[in-house]
Amino acid sequence: MTVITQNVDGLHQRANSGNVIELHGSLRTVRCLQCCSVYDSRTLLPLNPDWEEEYKQGRYHFGDECRCIKCGGLLRPDVVLFGENLPDLAWENAVTNSSNADFYVVLGSSLVVSPANYLPQLALENGAKLLIINQEPTPLDHSADWVINGSIGSVLSAIKDKIVGQAHGAER
Repeated sequence: MTVITQNVDGLHQRANSGNVIELHGSLRTVRCLQCCSVYDSRTLLPLNPDWEEEYKQGRYHFGDECRCIKCGGLLRPDVVLFGENLPDLAWENAVTNSSNADFYVVLGSSLVVSPANYLPQLALENGAKLLIINQEPTPLDHSADWVINGSIGSVLSAIKDKIVGQAHGAER
């Protein structure tokens, strides 16, 4: 199973989701604007151990940028900002996995943000079954095999309860 996410918070990794493709990058890493070096964000904390306390007291200002250890360039979160292209490798992996999917689940996406909204369509074109779970209708609902409108937490919890209930019933 592969998880393709637009989230940058790293929660899929913390939940041990396995193979995760982060289309919009990750806040767990930072990238140098000059030499493109990438660092785990946690490795930079010792460079300014007082930052968290200073920030809480309102003393942090934008002149306190983190600098690259290798070249001194400015570091920025390793995420896709508005108007930027997706990372090539993440996009290529997402296209490959979507093209090869047998079953494709969309959770909590309006399916209006391009190019990510193309991925479920690609899965459908290659024969995948499509399940969409979202609060509101999406432009792809008419093509999906199943559509459930509701909160992800409630819907997935109900599905889990149904599966667990059936499993316990089968044991009797």
